[in-house]
Amino acid sequence: ALLAGLHERDPDSVPEGPWDGLRAMDRQWWVTMKRKLTGMDERYPDPVVAPRPIEGDP
Repeated sequence: ALLAGLHERDPDSVPEGPWDGLRAMDRQWWVTMKRKLTGMDERYPDPVVAPRPIEGDP
């Protein structure tokens, strides 16, 4: 997984935080694969927005 992540990574980019590293790329790959295998990518194609924004003054 480490070598695959290094291959897909842009050589000029620098990870800015914990969500940009190789583990995050590996995790996202598995999440996407699981969604495709279970059919959830077709059932719920749009990304989840949570928490939902509330209109008006706070």
